[in-house]
Amino acid sequence: MHKERLTLATMCGGAIQEKVDRALKKVAENIMDPNTDQGKKRTITLKITMKPNEEDYEDVEVSAEVSYTLSPETGVKTQFYVNKDLENGYVSVMEHRRGEIKGQLDFSDLGLMLDEETKAFDAETGEIIENEGQSKVLDLRKAR
Repeated sequence: MHKERLTLATMCGGAIQEKVDRALKKVAENIMDPNTDQGKKRTITLKITMKPNEEDYEDVEVSAEVSYTLSPETGVKTQFYVNKDLENGYVSVMEHRRGEIKGQLDFSDLGLMLDEETKAFDAETGEIIENEGQSKVLDLRKAR
């Protein structure tokens, strides 16, 4: 009979400790994942079950289970426009784009294409650019 002290690290030839170490790694990775809720708890559960043999109570069957719970990835949100074309009854669904105004149209929605004679304009302000490349600065101090 050997007199080595039984520890968690030596049980099952070290397999239980390895399972706990793997669970710790998974939990640490989940904590560092920016796509998970950092406020949620993570858990590691070690369950060791011992069942003595009915005929020889000194003989004990042991099983060990390691389980863990992680924080799920956070969800994402968006908004849709739902629209019905009154001419043909076609229903369409479109996703909002950041900065877009509901129902706002652009030239491509109207089927218009800019030709060579159309003046250039600033898409952000709608201001027509008179002389592209030649900016004329107006000095308001001289306009008295």
